[in-house]
Amino acid sequence: MTKNSSTIKQKLAELDKLVAWFEQDDIEIEQALKKFEQAEKLAADISDELQTAKNKIEIIKKKFDS
Repeated sequence: MTKNSSTIKQKLAELDKLVAWFEQDDIEIEQALKKFEQAEKLAADISDELQTAKNKIEIIKKKFDS
């Protein structure tokens, strides 16, 4: 999944599904490792996109405050 292919909302939904998967009783270690890596990447992508949005908002706010 690339940054441009889905929205933050879609990525959060996918992350929620991955987290819910870990709540089941019967987990295979190999599959858990793959899902954990996916979740870790999604969380990093979401964090990066939110930081970018925050930076843009701060720039726009500074323009209006001037």
